[in-house]
Amino acid sequence: MHFLNSKINYEGKLVTNIFHKYVFISSNEGKVKEYFDTDIEEGETPESLSYKHYGTTDYWWIVLIFNNIIDPFYDWLLSREAMEDIAQRETGGNQPAYNDMLVELEQRNEERRTIKMLTKEGLDQVLENMNL
Repeated sequence: MHFLNSKINYEGKLVTNIFHKYVFISSNEGKVKEYFDTDIEEGETPESLSYKHYGTTDYWWIVLIFNNIIDPFYDWLLSREAMEDIAQRETGGNQPAYNDMLVELEQRNEERRTIKMLTKEGLDQVLENMNL
């Protein structure tokens, strides 16, 4: 389940609707034809990819949902520093275990590097279907 930071009017103020959620339904995933693969570069975030491809950071959540990423802090590409911190924390500094974990984290990073991005037309179609 993915929660979206959608906005609602509450007592005259625009606030985040924490109860609103979206998910691409598995049976419909294959029907979305308007997407392309792209590689995440070092330091890129869902927000920066949204801006790069859609001209706004507003659709960061679609980047995550479309790629079944639930936790953008650990399911996204990790920086070298983050991988080293995780390996250190998990192994307590045991050098052979640290090295093994670092290799494992690097491999996981490479597996996550290529993601799917909706084309602008695909994004428009999804937003229209969501009534956004």
